[in-house]
Amino acid sequence: MAALDCYLSRVLDEALARGYHFDRSKIRYRRCRHAPARLAAGQLAYEWKHLLAKLAVRDPIRWKAERRRRVQPHTCFRVVPGAVAAWERSA
Repeated sequence: MAALDCYLSRVLDEALARGYHFDRSKIRYRRCRHAPARLAAGQLAYEWKHLLAKLAVRDPIRWKAERRRRVQPHTCFRVVPGAVAAWERSA
């Protein structure tokens, strides 16, 4: 849970910087001071593809700039071999 709170705290930081609404009551704001959480490479690829699909509709200019970029995980995560999580709807 700490790793997710750490990651979502960075999402909150970014949302506030961009003027977006983010319900901070759902997380415990924290700095990352622990070992990174494991993230399956397949899950990272899935999340990146999902984000790009949203950008294509919501922000085509950013989508064009990001679509060929190699995704880098947040430092709260350490990528390990693995597939998309079984709980994903379209896995």
